Amino acid sequence: MLHDNVSTTWTYVVPLIVVSGCFLAGLATVHDKTPHEVRTRYRWPVVTLLFVASMAHVPVIAPHLEEAPYMGVLFIAFSCTSFTLASLLAWKPAPWCYPAAGILCAAAIVAYAATRLVAFPLLADDVGAWWEPLGIVAVLAEAGVVAIVSAAGLPGRRTPR
Repeated sequence: MLHDNVSTTWTYVVPLIVVSGCFLAGLATVHDKTPHEVRTRYRWPVVTLLFVASMAHVPVIAPHLEEAPYMGVLFIAFSCTSFTLASLLAWKPAPWCYPAAGILCAAAIVAYAATRLVAFPLLADDVGAWWEPLGIVAVLAEAGVVAIVSAAGLPGRRTPR
């Protein structure tokens, strides 16, 4: 199976997670003059979940680049984009970041489900493999972003400050 050597990757991923987490925390302290309309109670949960979703994809990038390069490239793109959105929300949140995060994560969930239902080129062994541990972590984080962004954007609700 494609994900057999994931455990050896963790020796590289743990320092990446620590350094990246410190980077996000540092960004939060740099710019403290955030306008009230984008400073919401949803900001840090979304930043955290985007970070988790981003890091959950990192250990499977290398195996996918070897066996299904197009998916490896998509994992890189997703990880970079979700980490960039988390960084922007941590540093200087803008209102457009929330729907962008929701759309990105919804697309990732759809892509995960599609690869579990339909045999994609070079990924036929993923069909039916719903319980991959990193896949579960990623989908839960992505679903959390979608749920928070959806709840925050309900018509008639004021965004709490």
